[in-house]
Amino acid sequence: RFAGATVSVDHRDAPAAPTDSFPLLIPTPQSIRLLSDASAASSATTSSPLVIYTEPETLEDIAAGISVEISLKGCEVVHAPHSHHASAASGASSTTTYQRGDGSACGRVHKSLERFLRELTLRTGVEARSTAPPFFPTQHTSYASSASSFASTASGSFPASFVSLPNLFHLRVTCAECVSDAVPLAEEAREEAHDLFAGRDADAEQAAAGSRATLAHRPRNFASSSEAHSTSSHPSADSASSSASSSASSSSSWYPQLSSSEQYSLSVGHSGVRIDARGPSGVFRALSTLLQLVQHGEHAWEIARVEIQDEPMLPWRGLLLDTCRHFMPLPTVLRVLDSMALCKLNVLHLHLTEDQAFRVESKRYPRLHTIGGDGVYYSQEQISELVDYAADRGIRIVPEFDVPGHSSSWLVAYPELGASDLPIGAERYQFGVHRRCLNVANASTMRMVHSVFDEMTSLFPDRFVHVGGDEAHCAYWSSNDEIRALADREGLYSPLSLQQHFLGELEQHLSEHDRIVIGWDELFSQSLSKEVVVQTWRGSKAIYETSGGGWRSILSNGLYLDHMNSAEAHYGMNVDFPGDFFLGGEACMWSEYVTELNVESRLWPRAFGIAERLWSNKPASYGLTTLRQRSASLAQLAELLGSQHRQFQLPLLRRMLGSNDPVALPALQMLVDALWPLNRVNGPIKHSSLSPMNRLTDIAVPDSDLVYSLQKTVESLSTDDADLRVRLLNECRSLFSRLALVHSILVVRTESNPVGPFWSAEVLPVAQLLQECGKIALESLDRYENGTTLPSEEQSQHRAVLLRAIDYREGQVRIGIAEALLAFFEW
Repeated sequence: RFAGATVSVDHRDAPAAPTDSFPLLIPTPQSIRLLSDASAASSATTSSPLVIYTEPETLEDIAAGISVEISLKGCEVVHAPHSHHASAASGASSTTTYQRGDGSACGRVHKSLERFLRELTLRTGVEARSTAPPFFPTQHTSYASSASSFASTASGSFPASFVSLPNLFHLRVTCAECVSDAVPLAEEAREEAHDLFAGRDADAEQAAAGSRATLAHRPRNFASSSEAHSTSSHPSADSASSSASSSASSSSSWYPQLSSSEQYSLSVGHSGVRIDARGPSGVFRALSTLLQLVQHGEHAWEIARVEIQDEPMLPWRGLLLDTCRHFMPLPTVLRVLDSMALCKLNVLHLHLTEDQAFRVESKRYPRLHTIGGDGVYYSQEQISELVDYAADRGIRIVPEFDVPGHSSSWLVAYPELGASDLPIGAERYQFGVHRRCLNVANASTMRMVHSVFDEMTSLFPDRFVHVGGDEAHCAYWSSNDEIRALADREGLYSPLSLQQHFLGELEQHLSEHDRIVIGWDELFSQSLSKEVVVQTWRGSKAIYETSGGGWRSILSNGLYLDHMNSAEAHYGMNVDFPGDFFLGGEACMWSEYVTELNVESRLWPRAFGIAERLWSNKPASYGLTTLRQRSASLAQLAELLGSQHRQFQLPLLRRMLGSNDPVALPALQMLVDALWPLNRVNGPIKHSSLSPMNRLTDIAVPDSDLVYSLQKTVESLSTDDADLRVRLLNECRSLFSRLALVHSILVVRTESNPVGPFWSAEVLPVAQLLQECGKIALESLDRYENGTTLPSEEQSQHRAVLLRAIDYREGQVRIGIAEALLAFFEW
């Protein structure tokens, strides 16, 4: 399973890595086969795609539609701890009808299909609709009425005002546990739609379809197999929940678990799609793959005819989002979840407390969020919405409340919790390791910490909770009488041993409440409980020590996206660790130097490659050659679905420029696209959460499309195809001409207008150097086309300028395009 995917093309052996003939998928499925149209009498191996949209001439053509059949092997009904968002199905009848809860397993599958059609509409620009609800017979009559109304306006053909009509998708869902013998509505609806759209009288057919639906469906008992599928029932769960009443059992909410199956198979045939999955998470992953398979055809939107067998190699594929150094509003987090679902990440690790802020409403201790969070926080209702939104996408929310260090926000709200009486001022907004920590020896402090964790974990149904435990270098522990007495009594003579003692008590308390603790690798020791999960960030050695020694572990070392490394650097990480206790990995986005405006640009598309490595666990060389192309394709889809990883730049450029100048704005965009932001942690300026975030480094993105495009162009100039080389050189000329004017435009267009801060100190110097490089590249191209060469002395001077551009590090940016310009110059 670690040797790579089984791939075949047209029934022949496949190359060792994805090629242009493959659909551009991230993550690459474990097994993919492109189907062939070859017949016994023909040697043809071309594959006809499934056309999902053309412009039909009659409504009858529309009514034929595309079928999407989903077969669930199980609902995976579980009783999640503190299922806060479960809702009773009031008014449900136990004899003739049933109601679905949106939070139930099949309810979430139903919502995923609705979401798929909405996303498909955004993908293609053509509205996609279902011919009927995929199940639930109580909705059948209302559908028939709306279908009649829709068809009556068309009279069997297009009105003159219609350019096209929506795609119709026949959705068929069966579940082995709750509707095993059901004949879903799709077939009846399909026949009914055909009759209605053809202009016939379908009253009799509607009545017959309703009779078939009544006979075919039976009430579902969601709880009938809950015990078999439950990984852990909360102590307060009613033992009677496994009894017969459907209205009572439907109050159980489905929530993804670490053990939830994400396996699926997907087959695209001539007339439709079939998906088989073991549970809801498998359906979600299959629909993500299906959405990526939708591509432009010659005259239509098409889906490649494929057979896919897929499942993740690692069960924990996460993303850490720091909401404390800079707050991330709920809409931003929801957009992040949408992009995570596209690339099949399944854990959102929310970092919710830090020195700078406590970001969740506490009704027991309101000073935590009003004073400790400066009044900027998530309400408990918003947390509930967030958890439910994530579960609809098969994503778990794992909260982190960092103790005993990184706790200034606790101490500014409740000073009595600390080991020192010294007041906390504005220094708590500074980044780095703070000297103040919780008093690990005080009984009342421990009681409040336990109480806060009890309240906070009640908001999150996931069994895992992160307690932090990193960088607790308290300068006041050694001078505190209570802590010195504890150290003497227990033999704890180092800050690390005191921290581990504190976290051990917290872990015992949380385990008594059916919670599993995660902590950063500082808390690891050979005496650590084997129930604790260790997240490693300081090096790979801890992974071998933990997973090799029987502790479950999560890798984050090498996956810090805020360090601004390239996509290839992250993709080349080692994820092949020994033992059965390695759960997976988490990319980390710490928010010292990002805000809600640019955080998505720091995540995507670089995190797409990390998602692939955690899903497929193939060698890094497997998909590296097509990584950028596949990431770009998925990034475009994510943008259509709402991601702002590209859209964020234009408003910030206008803010920096102070105007919407139609000449200066494109020049400033060109400048920003040529740059690469640096990791500001080791920069010359010490920042805080109050520092301005309006500099070039805040707008530039790592792995710029412009930089990558020129790199690929220069690599292709050695081609033997003369016509291709001419086209490539024309592209280079266009780019170099714009670079050669960037500084002049910015100076002239802004000399009489006020501009934002950092303009003279940061913007103009790098623009001037970039313009020099553009002129050098343009002159080199002129001489190449004229058949002349530069004198050696001028060559050396030009090369020195380009090398100076490569070494440029002012204003926490580097000139990312400089290396490609030097490569062109040398060519």
